[in-house]
Amino acid sequence: MPSELFWLPEPRLVADAPLLHGVDDGAERIAELAPKNFLYSIPDAFVAAENMVLETAALGISSCIVARGEETFSGDEGAALLRAWHVPEGYIARCFVVLGHCRGASPKPRKGGRYLITEKENG
Repeated sequence: MPSELFWLPEPRLVADAPLLHGVDDGAERIAELAPKNFLYSIPDAFVAAENMVLETAALGISSCIVARGEETFSGDEGAALLRAWHVPEGYIARCFVVLGHCRGASPKPRKGGRYLITEKENG
C-alpha cells in the first residue's frame, strides 16, 4: 500500500498548528497521508516529501517539510475533516509540504566546487 497525497481544501487547521504559525496564507499545503499500519509509511512519506522539496527548489519555489501530520489531525475536528475529504479509513497524516515564496531577499547562491576530503590516518 503506497502513501497518497491529498491537497487540503481547508488549510486553516494546518495553519493553526503551532509549528506552522507564520506560514503565509498564500502558501500551498500538501498533506501526505499513508496507511496507519503500513510498516514503511513514515519513511515513504518523508522520502516523497524530500523529493517534492528538491524539485520545487529546482523550479525556484520555496518549500518546507513539516513533521506534524499526526498531531494536526488527531482531534475530533481533524478526524471530521479527514472524513469530509473522503480520506480512506485507516489512513494517517504523516507530514506536510508547504510551498510558496520567501519574503525578502533570496538566499545567496551557493558557490560550486567547494568541498573538503578528509582521510583517516592508518596506524
